[in-house]
Amino acid sequence: MAVVLALAVACAGGGTGEGAGRSGGRRLSVVTTVAPITSMVANVAGEAATVTGLVPEGTNSHTFEPQPSAAKTLSQADVVFVNGLRLEEPTVGLARELAKEGSEIVELGDRTVTPAEY
Repeated sequence: MAVVLALAVACAGGGTGEGAGRSGGRRLSVVTTVAPITSMVANVAGEAATVTGLVPEGTNSHTFEPQPSAAKTLSQADVVFVNGLRLEEPTVGLARELAKEGSEIVELGDRTVTPAEY
């Protein structure tokens, strides 16, 4: 996760000084799903990104249905981090449908274990 976020920050102009990690002085828009991922991404991104979590803390992400307002949030995201492993299919599907050109959806669990392992 840190590598993907670091690459996103670098691609957005991640030099040093004012506006570092931003495209034209704009912070990256990063959307996450569950609270632990939101917390980790926010800590890694720091001031380089605005991080928005979709799934409220304490909510079952397996059955979570994104609210209509999530559509706008996802459509503006530069990077979307999700659990993967088919745990958040409604949210992943919505993110894929609404992804803007050049954005990336990162399924973290799928980068860790194979489908046979879960």
